[in-house]
Amino acid sequence: MDLLKRIVTVIAVGATGVAGVALLVSWWQMSPNERSAAYALVARAVAWILLAAVLPWATWFFTSAAVKRGSNAAGAVLIAVYTVIDLIVMGWVAKWSVPSTVAGVIMLFGVLAALAYNFLICDWLAERV
Repeated sequence: MDLLKRIVTVIAVGATGVAGVALLVSWWQMSPNERSAAYALVARAVAWILLAAVLPWATWFFTSAAVKRGSNAAGAVLIAVYTVIDLIVMGWVAKWSVPSTVAGVIMLFGVLAALAYNFLICDWLAERV
């Protein structure tokens, strides 16, 4: 088992290194306008990730209210509302467009990750209430 862990670690580190070198080379070849667009894209993505991460924590009292109702439906509605808010903010951050199929798939994975995160955080908060 240790050998398998070592092999997976070496492959992961190698892939990360290759991706880093590819990123640096592509960054070096970008024009100033392309770099500016990349900065803006990264800034918008980070803003969305931060909002999606903070939303369940900042509204913990809604989780508390859902727990007090004693119904799984209340928790499901709460998680659905959080996910819809994440989706709406993602659309706004993306300027209401999906420029390519790859971007659409990445956005879909982002929303699914936000859904899983919302579920895990609400579950954790519900245990503490």
